[in-house]
Order: sequence, then C-alpha cells, then structure tokens
Amino acid sequence: MGDMKNLIHILIVVGAAMGCMDVNLLDDMVSRDADTGISDRSLDTGLDTGTVVLGPPELDTLDLQPPVLVTGCSENEVELTAGCGIDGNASFYLRFSTDEPAMVCGMADTAEVLSDEWATTHEVVIRKIDVVQQIAISVADVNGNERVVTLDVTAGVNPAIVIIEVLADCFGPEPDGEYVKIANVGNMTVDISGWMIDDNADRNGDVIPEGTLLPAGEMASIAMMGFSGANGLLIPLTSSIGTGGLKNSESESIQLFDVNGVLMDEYLNIVQLPKEGVPFVRRHALLPRFARNLWGYDE
Repeated sequence: MGDMKNLIHILIVVGAAMGCMDVNLLDDMVSRDADTGISDRSLDTGLDTGTVVLGPPELDTLDLQPPVLVTGCSENEVELTAGCGIDGNASFYLRFSTDEPAMVCGMADTAEVLSDEWATTHEVVIRKIDVVQQIAISVADVNGNERVVTLDVTAGVNPAIVIIEVLADCFGPEPDGEYVKIANVGNMTVDISGWMIDDNADRNGDVIPEGTLLPAGEMASIAMMGFSGANGLLIPLTSSIGTGGLKNSESESIQLFDVNGVLMDEYLNIVQLPKEGVPFVRRHALLPRFARNLWGYDE
C-alpha cells in the first residue's frame, strides 16, 4: 500500500465549471453498471456521505472559490493529494471531503460517483482496464466554481474475483440453504479450480471442484450440493460452508483463497448480525475490500 503514491499521479485544476452540473449522476451510474456485466445493488448501509442538502444549496454570488478538498484517511487508505485511495485489482477507490456541499462527477466512462449529490463526503470508484488510464473528476459548488482532479490509474490485474453476497441464516433447513456468491469483476475468464472458500481464516475450508471456470462479468453461488436458489453458475460442495455451516449468532469472516493459498478477497463484517433469510451484499461489486461501509443487508 505504501507504494501507491508512486503509482497514482494527481493533477488538480481550478477553473470554470465543465458541465458536471448538467449530468444526472443516478442515470449515469445505471448505464455504467451495465458495462460491468454485474448487477449493482444500491443499499442504505449507513454510509457517511456528510451533510446532504435536499436539492442544490442557495446561490452565493460572493463565493468565487471552488470547493476545498479535505483529507482524513483511515488505516487501510493511502493519503493522496486529492483525498484517500485504495488500489484494488479491478478498481481504484477514491474518497474525499469538501468544505461545502458539492456536485461530483467522473468525467470518464470508467468512473462512477457513489455518493449523494450536494454532499460533503464523496466516493468515486474507477473500473480498471488493460492499460493505464487518466481519469478526470469534477468537483463543483452551486455557483459553478469547479476543481478538477486528474488521476493516472494503473491497469487492472487478473484474476479479480470478489465475494459479493453471503447468506448465513437461511429460511428452512441449515446449512442446505446457506451460500456465498462470488463475481468475476476482471476482464478474462478465470479457472477457479482448487480455490478454497473458508471461514474464520483457518485455511481448512472447502475446495472448489476441478473444471470450474468463471467468465468475466459472471457470478457464481457456492453452496451445498442440491442447492436450488442459485442465480447463474452453481458451484456445489459436498459439505457445508464452514464447520457445520455458518453461524447465526455472530458474523463470521469468510475468505476466498486461490489455488496457491493467496487471499483473493474477504467478507469481513463484525458489526451486523445475520438475519433470517436476509443476505449481506457488497455495496458495489467493484469496491475494494477495505472500502468503508462495504457490507449491508439486502433489504
């Protein structure tokens, strides 16, 4: 993580508004989600998006300064000139705050703004492609004073398999109905034969059968043999996920290791307890595993 400053080049430009104010970010996000081939579920997970104004704030003709970017990074984020970043295999995550409510838009097809309009805390996730790409992000106040942040984002790294959904407390018999759903957010088919799904990081979990391929943009459900609720590919196991199944009284961590024992992704949700019949879902398939408020109930 410490080398990220050498990987991400940031340029900040201050000037007149570049049309970000005319973009309907919600519509824009829907079309970009379709590009990933993976359904994104928007959840109310308690995301701290700062002070949200209902509609644009009032004009202030005396305000001629663009929003000031404020940085306060957490343990797993790297401090950048433009905010806090997390560099993942398939995406780059940027989080920053502004000193006033602002409209933010990613001025590229691969950038998605995840935070609310006219907030003071902002999130952007950038989908990586095969080559280094330069991404411009516009931050503008209601008066049209704009700050543009430009980042050079590194190319994507394959494989890029992530955990996107976990059901620990199912309706009906357990552990028959429990499952862990994974997705390939990279750009190539991955042979996940011999990979391991494990709970509590003890490395004695279940091994994915030989001949299991997960194409780019596809999802798969890992569950016991005979599971009937899969949406997409079913990866059947001869035993339960975890020892005797996943716990209902507490939220267990779940790890996905590749065939060489390298940790590829992790479900880590120590705050919320399982609810019967309600899965936990990743807030966005492309968010790296240390992004804030990554997991929430699918309600």
